[in-house]
Amino acid sequence: MLTFCFWPVFQKTGQKRTYLCAPSAKPFAMHLEALRAYCLSFPKATEDIKWDHDLCFSVGGKMFCVASLEPPLSFSFKTTPDQFHELTAMRGITPAPYLARYQWVLVQEGHTLTPQQQEELILTSYALVKGKLSKKDRVAAGV
Repeated sequence: MLTFCFWPVFQKTGQKRTYLCAPSAKPFAMHLEALRAYCLSFPKATEDIKWDHDLCFSVGGKMFCVASLEPPLSFSFKTTPDQFHELTAMRGITPAPYLARYQWVLVQEGHTLTPQQQEELILTSYALVKGKLSKKDRVAAGV
């Protein structure tokens, strides 16, 4: 189980940022460091910063989860077509800008997903993206 909080609070210590939970933490929102640890726990998962303020998690060079570095935490991931329609009907979850046509959703503050649901959906996203890699890309990535 991951550590969860609602508002990530940033502390700059030298060149490194530390993410803490605010005292008024609410349930059902993933803390950035918990999301990062979970995404990087998948085999051959990598991270990089794109578009100046988005932390992207990839497998084989293809993104499976994108998190905003700006508070409050919001993150996007790929879903199945059935999950896409089900999730976008929920409060706090919308089609992801620029990626909705590929069944990506954006999870924002105020959503109603439980921590377990968040983990399962991110794992599904990883599996979907990994499954779409070409044989050449799978070999190159070592997955």
